[in-house]
Amino acid sequence: MSDTYKATTALSPGQMDAAADALRWAAFGGARRGLGFTYKQVSAERVHFETEYDGRKAWVDLDIPYTPVALILAGALLLQQLNALS
Repeated sequence: MSDTYKATTALSPGQMDAAADALRWAAFGGARRGLGFTYKQVSAERVHFETEYDGRKAWVDLDIPYTPVALILAGALLLQQLNALS
């Protein structure tokens, strides 16, 4: 293994809240706008986010470490799922 390799560890509650706020900003245009998320870290490399609106459920998995582009794409996927016709 390379000396630059660093194992990813579990995110702290503050880091999880920051990730949720960043995803909310990417999806809804603000950290305090839009729907709330439920979230959990499902592995050392992934966080699972879920939300529900008007009976429609949406979910997305976000890789750790996440990038601004990954947040924008995840936000777009959430909106697409919420706006899909039943």
